[in-house]
Amino acid sequence: MFEYERYIRMIHENNSFTRAAEKLYITQPALSIIVKKLEDELGKELFIRTKKKVTLTEAGQRYLDAADEVAGIEKRFRDGLMAPDSSYTGVVRVGGAGVCVNYVIPRIMNELKRKYPRLRIEISEESFYTLREMLLGKKLDLILDSESYHEDISHVRLFPNILLYAVPKALLSSPALLKKGMTAEDIINGKHMSENIPVITLADVVDIPYLSLTPQNELFSRVEALFIHYGLRPVTAMHFNQQLTSYRYAEQGFGAAFVGDTLIKLQPSDKLLFYVFDHGMSKRWISVAYKKDEYISKGSKLFIETSKSVFREEGE
Repeated sequence: MFEYERYIRMIHENNSFTRAAEKLYITQPALSIIVKKLEDELGKELFIRTKKKVTLTEAGQRYLDAADEVAGIEKRFRDGLMAPDSSYTGVVRVGGAGVCVNYVIPRIMNELKRKYPRLRIEISEESFYTLREMLLGKKLDLILDSESYHEDISHVRLFPNILLYAVPKALLSSPALLKKGMTAEDIINGKHMSENIPVITLADVVDIPYLSLTPQNELFSRVEALFIHYGLRPVTAMHFNQQLTSYRYAEQGFGAAFVGDTLIKLQPSDKLLFYVFDHGMSKRWISVAYKKDEYISKGSKLFIETSKSVFREEGE
């Protein structure tokens, strides 16, 4: 019954099926079907639907209250069950590229330190493909990055990471392009997930210097596919190993760069505007990965479960 709680809560928080569907990364008709299924199961309507907004019925409020109560019981049980593990003294070797090492892993480690103060985490910062080989070669226990791994690697999704084109405001002169651009605040508010967001083509920005990533970065092949689709290629001004570096140089006005919305949300910049291409870029998921069919240590399991918990709670 309460597996639908996040859908009901998202509709309630946004007072809209459409906005809730955008934030849940599903279509509005699919969300309506989920709600109708739950309402049929309960025999009660959960929402009062008007043209202006959607609000909870008494039954809808009672459903969310009950879901909160159940979640509290589950959390207390889980915390109590895992409390004896606070003395665990293992070591987990974790790898990641720039964004994950600088912003994602520290948030997980802070929670691990609180729950398991004697668990030691060793961090390696490398390029995507080097990380993959280190995991397959058993030099790392876990890696965090995009989920495009390898048939011998399993992964657990943590959160989506949508690719956008970051362009310095100082390099934009077209009123149409300036109007279509999204600010960092827009990205934080999820505007780039809207179905009605204005899009551009590569021809619109091909004259702007491009800050390229090297082939060692997983994003490189995705961008190459985009260039092939348009049959165009901007003039490359600089090459960088890490997305974080290209983002910083874009912020300083040296050119445009592809960056994930995760980085924009964590380090917003008022010097850039962000764009979605009409061709679209596939959604990337940030995941924690481990070698398939290998023994997973208790420490690695604690890291994975804590990762899921941290980003599940932040997404609620």
